[in-house]
Amino acid sequence: MGQIVDCPSDECFTKTPPVLVDRKPAYWLWCLAVIALVMGCGLAYTKDVSEFLLRRSTYIRHLPESPPSKDDVVYVLGGTPDSLIAKFQTASKLVQEGKAARVLVLSQHGVMAFSSSLGRNMTANEWVVENLGAVGVAAKAIEFVAVEEEFFGTWSEAKGLSRFVRERGYRRLILVTSPFHSRRVWESFSRTIEQPDMRLFLYPSDELSYLRHLLPEYLKQLVYRALLY
Repeated sequence: MGQIVDCPSDECFTKTPPVLVDRKPAYWLWCLAVIALVMGCGLAYTKDVSEFLLRRSTYIRHLPESPPSKDDVVYVLGGTPDSLIAKFQTASKLVQEGKAARVLVLSQHGVMAFSSSLGRNMTANEWVVENLGAVGVAAKAIEFVAVEEEFFGTWSEAKGLSRFVRERGYRRLILVTSPFHSRRVWESFSRTIEQPDMRLFLYPSDELSYLRHLLPEYLKQLVYRALLY
């Protein structure tokens, strides 16, 4: 019998030449087809989930056909700068169509980008005036609303703005917000505004809604319903 030679496993491994398997093109095409199928199913599932959540999160209530009044106002809910610009366009359209006389915006104390004309960074409120002006809303038609901030932001806005509207004697309030935020906004404001059926309306902006927005928003809806309503 031949002699069995002991050797360390790593040494034996290095002395064994690797065997390369020659895969045919059909094999690689099959692998690519499987990967494409998995990705396609994932995208289709994501699209279905997004559409479902968007339907559950969207609420629209347009103004009835009636003569406009100087006591009808638009309120733009907060958001990121890009989100606010989309909402400003919707608010401007409502003002230009004569559906509202003024635009209410939440007063904030943040600092925005540097302004070469001012020689300093703009305040958040100055940024609002500049960007609403860019879409045709005059500074004199903009009114800032100070709201006491609480843990539930939309709920605190609803309570604070309801008091503000009542004190100012505004007749009708038109809310402008993101589509995916609109149902929670309606459910909050309709519980704080007097006679919401006659005095409260809602127009979503033209913002796009992605799954990263829709999932947290749907969870917030559930929390609001469990703890606040």
